[in-house]
Amino acid sequence: MSQVSPVFNNLPIDVIYRIIEKAEPIDRLVLQKVSRSLKTAVVHIGLGFTEIFAGLYSENSILLTLDGKRVSYENCNGDCLVKYLEYRERRIDGENHLKIAFNDLAGCLEGGIATFKILMGTMEGEDREEHVQTLRATMKRGITAKRVDLGIFGSTEIITLLSIFKPGFLEEIRLDNVTNMDKFEDLCRLSQWREAQTVYFRGNGEDAPIEEFFNFREFYISVGRLLMEDVVKVRDILLERDTFLQCEINAGFLATQTEIAKVFEYSGGGNSFEYTTNTAKFNIRVDSSHLWIRRVFEQNH
Repeated sequence: MSQVSPVFNNLPIDVIYRIIEKAEPIDRLVLQKVSRSLKTAVVHIGLGFTEIFAGLYSENSILLTLDGKRVSYENCNGDCLVKYLEYRERRIDGENHLKIAFNDLAGCLEGGIATFKILMGTMEGEDREEHVQTLRATMKRGITAKRVDLGIFGSTEIITLLSIFKPGFLEEIRLDNVTNMDKFEDLCRLSQWREAQTVYFRGNGEDAPIEEFFNFREFYISVGRLLMEDVVKVRDILLERDTFLQCEINAGFLATQTEIAKVFEYSGGGNSFEYTTNTAKFNIRVDSSHLWIRRVFEQNH
């Protein structure tokens, strides 16, 4: 690519901008490394990705999937080997693959995106901490996104990563395979958490206090057990909130259908029934491991 840099540098600015505007986002990522004029145009126009996935699989490799296009960054004997779409390679001598990957990621996130997913691999100890802290330091200007997915992180790491996102923009948070819950209360105090509308949560052996999800319009959670006292909280607190729309609770241990129906003053047969408060009506459905609740809106005739 260095051979074509003089050609691009000699092009009129308006021509360069037209080239960048017509290029696909993944090509913009490559073109911005060709010359200063192209980089300036890309920064001005933006890369234009809408969905980004970062796979932090090992201490020696990182995978970015940008609108379905794969870019990998590998440690190659102290150099960084970048593979675009698995067929274009670029070796950067003496550079740290982590630094190059996260700098590219920061550029991809400029201007805001719809969805950002991060999945942690099997790293432990210092390598894991380095990846999380380097990611945080690289994204210090803040991320504007509507949805974030975090997989295989502990509550402390989730706090670190959610703090990167600008408050007031996140609408949906998905937490999958949460590895520990020691800082869950601190997580719930984050404005990014409190201002979201929808949450998906799946723990890994430890349960979160169910009432911490009651401020969301929608939530979908997996917990180890849902006791009768939790069902009572759902009735007395959650269903009195005028912002609540629906939820799904998947529990390894769930109170029986009969017990749950009794809480909602239902004594008929079947596993689906309606419950009415002073201000709203809900459809409730129960099976051996799930509790579904959905607000019913009356149709105007």
